[in-house]
Amino acid sequence: MAVQEIQGKDSLFEISTDGTTYKVLVCEVDNSLKGTADTTKEKTKCGPITGINTPDYTISGNAVTNSTPGASEVSYKDVQGWFNANTKLYFRLQSPAVGELNPGEAYYHAGQGYFNSLGLASTSGETVKFDWEFTVTGELTIDAPEEA
Repeated sequence: MAVQEIQGKDSLFEISTDGTTYKVLVCEVDNSLKGTADTTKEKTKCGPITGINTPDYTISGNAVTNSTPGASEVSYKDVQGWFNANTKLYFRLQSPAVGELNPGEAYYHAGQGYFNSLGLASTSGETVKFDWEFTVTGELTIDAPEEA
């Protein structure tokens, strides 16, 4: 069986204000998606029974600021503006095209949400970086749309 690994540098967090035109986060260093679901346990005479709630998802990461982002990039200033204004955004985090696979075939995550955390760090001898967290609201779409 052939292995088609996906390089981390090719997995980009994309943001859209209209759900149609997506831009990548400027000079992204990393991103991470995490889902959690609250559970409850009831001890009964037939054994413990676990209840589970709908999963919550957050996406977080780090990026390097860029004073001249490209037309297809979202800058730190953009993120800060959306964060301050509590702007609801569309997002997409999908696998790139690999081998015979189309974008989103290995994994696909999309929906809407908000930037809920933003930090800026400047260290002597390093570039200025920012960290961010994005909370998904509503359903997380996990099936890539069919290509037209």
